[in-house]
Amino acid sequence: MRLREPSAPLQHAGALNTVIFTHLTKLLDKLCLLATRHVRLMRVVLLGLMILITAAAAWRLIQWRIWENREALMNGLYSLPMAPLLFWWMIAMLQRPQHIKPYPVLIDALAVTLAASRIAGPFFPASGHVLFLVYSFLATRNVPYRYAAATMLVLTLVCKFVLFHDPITPTTGAIAAVILWRLRCSAMRDSRSRWAPSGARGE
Repeated sequence: MRLREPSAPLQHAGALNTVIFTHLTKLLDKLCLLATRHVRLMRVVLLGLMILITAAAAWRLIQWRIWENREALMNGLYSLPMAPLLFWWMIAMLQRPQHIKPYPVLIDALAVTLAASRIAGPFFPASGHVLFLVYSFLATRNVPYRYAAATMLVLTLVCKFVLFHDPITPTTGAIAAVILWRLRCSAMRDSRSRWAPSGARGE
């Protein structure tokens, strides 16, 4: 029995998707190259954003007078540190410009998006804190950041297991983080061969 060949519309759609993906990859590659060429500027911008967003979040919590409600206070203290940690991790990643490649950056963005999606609701059945903290810990070699992430991870696990009695979402978050990290490692190997100079590939 012979398999049917794809119809012309399907072939055109596949070709169009390939073209779109290629152009998006090239655009992301240019953005990554721009970031590696202006590392100092990127650090200053990220540091400024870290201070502004953390200060704005803290001020909002003060306006809400969260200390008057024990549950709101716990949620505020539980969530507030994640903003500076996110920007600190991004600054730490800039210390290794060779890791700023399109495919690994896409996986970084996916990890952050999945972790942040918990803010909108339980669409993804995993702890956003645990997912981000484990993933960022594995993805960077910056020692001060890893100490901070590990400390926050321990506090998060204590809250999840002891206060919230929730062993499921942190376990799922940790598993998702390891899977994404492995994908990032694979993407890094692919990026080294794809974007390496021709001489480095032995051509």
